[in-house]
Amino acid sequence: MNMEKTVLIIFLLLAFTTGYASNAVSCPGCNYDHSNGYDIENLTDEEKKAVENERNRHLEETGELRKRINEKDLELAKELSQKEPSAKKAIKLQKKISKLQSQLDLKRVEHILALKKINPEILGKAKTKTCPYKKEGTPKKGGCPFRKAI
Repeated sequence: MNMEKTVLIIFLLLAFTTGYASNAVSCPGCNYDHSNGYDIENLTDEEKKAVENERNRHLEETGELRKRINEKDLELAKELSQKEPSAKKAIKLQKKISKLQSQLDLKRVEHILALKKINPEILGKAKTKTCPYKKEGTPKKGGCPFRKAI
């Protein structure tokens, strides 16, 4: 039974992370590309190419970090699924995850600053008028679940 529980938790974590990644497409109803959070519709071809290059650079630079975060998340889930999890190990894993997440957050800010150099208006132009997660131009509680990507 314990093994089944562990497998279930790992499966759910993988399903969640895969599901979150698969939501990296246009938001249903608002036509806003949440895969990268950029409004590139009104950019020049040169700016679009620069944005794509920066995005690829950022994804490549942070790929190993994101992989390590996911690995530690799975380790923590496995530890917590034990009948008697080790508090010391769980806390150590969470501290490591927090440290890695902090590093990723700093890389994200650097990425945003690099994008702003390409075009200061590139971020924050979600087409929300018809987004199902907005109501008459005002955010529903919690806002759009897809808008957390960058």
